[in-house]
Amino acid sequence: MVLLAGTAHNALARKKLSIGIQTFADIIEGGYYYVDKTPLIHRLVEEARQR
Repeated sequence: MVLLAGTAHNALARKKLSIGIQTFADIIEGGYYYVDKTPLIHRLVEEARQR
């Protein structure tokens, strides 16, 4: 257990998947997983330019 902001928090607790969640605020406030795909998008754009 980890003490976080005065409350007990299980460090191994699983977060929810953010399927259908559209805003970053809702993802963070709702305790969902967030995966930054910016590097992937950049790579896809660069590869498309080379074709």
